Amino acid sequence: MPKKHLAFFASLAFFASLAFCQQESRYFQNITVEAGDTIWSISQRYLKDPRRWPEILKYNNLPGSDPTVTLAGQTLKIPVLLIKEELRAAKVIEAVNNTQCRRKESVDWTSLKKSQELYQEDGVRTGELSRAAIRFAVGEDLVLESNSFAVIRPERLAKDFGRGVSLVGGSVQSRGVRVLTQTARVTPKTKETAYRARIREDLATVVEVFKGAADVEGKGAVVLVRQGFGTEVPVGQAPSAPMVLPPMPQAIASAPSGSGPAPADADATKTGEAPYAAMLAKGEIKFPQTSAPGPRGSGYAADEAELKISYYKIQIARQPDAASVVWESSLPVYKTFALKETGIKDGVYYLRLALRDRLGLEGSFGEWKKIEIDSQPPSIEIFYPHAGVRLVKNNPMEITGKTEKNAFVSINEKEFRAGPDGNFNIPLYLKTGKNTLKIVSSDLSGNNAEQSFDVFYETSEYGPLADAYAAQDKSRSLVKAGEDKKSAAGVEKIAQSGVGAVAAVIIIGIVVLLIL
Repeated sequence: MPKKHLAFFASLAFFASLAFCQQESRYFQNITVEAGDTIWSISQRYLKDPRRWPEILKYNNLPGSDPTVTLAGQTLKIPVLLIKEELRAAKVIEAVNNTQCRRKESVDWTSLKKSQELYQEDGVRTGELSRAAIRFAVGEDLVLESNSFAVIRPERLAKDFGRGVSLVGGSVQSRGVRVLTQTARVTPKTKETAYRARIREDLATVVEVFKGAADVEGKGAVVLVRQGFGTEVPVGQAPSAPMVLPPMPQAIASAPSGSGPAPADADATKTGEAPYAAMLAKGEIKFPQTSAPGPRGSGYAADEAELKISYYKIQIARQPDAASVVWESSLPVYKTFALKETGIKDGVYYLRLALRDRLGLEGSFGEWKKIEIDSQPPSIEIFYPHAGVRLVKNNPMEITGKTEKNAFVSINEKEFRAGPDGNFNIPLYLKTGKNTLKIVSSDLSGNNAEQSFDVFYETSEYGPLADAYAAQDKSRSLVKAGEDKKSAAGVEKIAQSGVGAVAAVIIIGIVVLLIL
């Protein structure tokens, strides 16, 4: 071989080795030195190639380089790519709410903590509205969703399964991590493959691929599931043919119906996205029922009846991230969804949706949308006509008042919009005589406040209604005057009676003194 070719391959090997070392140095695992340990014994126990023990010296500040010298109790930092697959640790990068861990050698469950290392056969479980995010050796991620239980890197699969988990119950989201269930084995084709594996109540495994592709194995058969497709693996059966996943919520083209007044959401309307704001109180969401062909060459075409979407999964969070989810549920698409019925305290939250079909396949979540939960009725104040006004002479009459900003105000079922400050000034034509006004204010969350009262319109101040009111007022004045006069006479009589009694007492006293 010519020398220039040798030089080329030598350079290529050098740069490949350099790249490998750089990749190794990105991820480290901490190894605790036990009594009597040496660099050589640790290399024999942990390293795939014990001859690479000098690498341990490279990344640790040790007093000497003799691999046979006993080390004092300390923690060594070793690149994870040097460590045997079955001994590599996974690290907890997120633990939200009720998350727990059980070590292989223990029967007790303890709280899971961020940065905690997990080893082969360690168990992890999550409770309601909880999640645990785990990062494996060289950056593969796994998220254990609510009410789930998984075992890290099962021993029976240690040699050929390496980075993976055994899912006992619930669901996980994976990026490059292999998953084993009772009925299926999922192997991502690349490190960046993103998918969800979920165990249904009937113990069937449902796999949904959102990015890349994965092999799904069950009962000796293997099905390739590509991005945007899913499969189910019932107990004792092979995986089904790939099925199209439901679309993301952004694909919803039709606005909710029966949702009542909704604030303007021009950007959402332009993109064809359902206006989430219309769901603030009683929005009813209508999802499209569409079908799509299967992957090219698969010979499978999606059946429209199979793809009919029947549920939507809702998550509500304090912040636009899954770590702060405070409420989640799956509801039929025909069910009216009222935020104020969730029991969540009033305030500002974020909401996102995923669609689910009748087979349990779910699309990926859409973007978080800011919402406000408001269960309190709006205030409503009428400036004119106020309660003391009974007779009006102007037509139309100007009804003025104030309510919640941007609320909808209806007067006798005619709807108007309050201003940004909540003020409203509404002309209303009256009929001659008695007019009953029913004023209702509806805020953007569907809460209502109501006031009702009567006003009388008379075209002339000398009309029959005016005369009737004048006569009524005169009658009331006479009655009041009579009551006042009677009251005054009574006081005078009492006063006179009091003077006579005092005089009688004085006379009797004088007579008694004379007798004595």
